[in-house]
Amino acid sequence: MECLREAVRSAFVEGPVEHGEGSAAGRCRFEAAFAGFSGHFPGRPILPALVQIMAALHVAASVWRDLSHEAASVRKAKFLLPVVPGDEIEIHCTRTAVGGKPGVSARVLLRGETAASFTFTTSPQEGSS
Repeated sequence: MECLREAVRSAFVEGPVEHGEGSAAGRCRFEAAFAGFSGHFPGRPILPALVQIMAALHVAASVWRDLSHEAASVRKAKFLLPVVPGDEIEIHCTRTAVGGKPGVSARVLLRGETAASFTFTTSPQEGSS
């Protein structure tokens, strides 16, 4: 999993950066050689939902140090547009409450349109209570 996480980090072409209190964003591009496309789907590669969630986790945890890179829960996930090799996507994250816990609302934009949206909480950071 760490290898995939590092590949996601490497796909960022801008950010992650904080855009005002409680808002952060980054842009990334996943080229055809990205390991996440392998087998998903043969002949018509599409970026897996897991990778889109990992990219949002990276944005959030890079900006807000109290969050980890590990998802504890994902809710209200909708994947509306396919992301294919070479597409550049924007990841927008906003701090929010999710099920009474601190969380993040994320949107993945593809050419200005919402490709995916979801909310998540993260696993506790090591050493935090």
